[in-house]
Amino acid sequence: MLNDLKALCDAPNNVPGLVSFYGAYHVPESGQISIVLEYVDGGSLADVQAKVGVTVGRGVLARLRAGCGRVL
Repeated sequence: MLNDLKALCDAPNNVPGLVSFYGAYHVPESGQISIVLEYVDGGSLADVQAKVGVTVGRGVLARLRAGCGRVL
């Protein structure tokens, strides 16, 4: 999780297609780590697939993954 937080902290701001990261905090007494991200009301990729009744092919997923890699 620390690597994920570092990636979020190091990512550029206002990148199209990347959810905005606003911060994170740790509660030592409980060990809880909370991450504050931009709210996106479209749901997960699985939610979108179920809503439109179409599965996303491997080619599309590969392009999505490549785009995420370029952003980070």
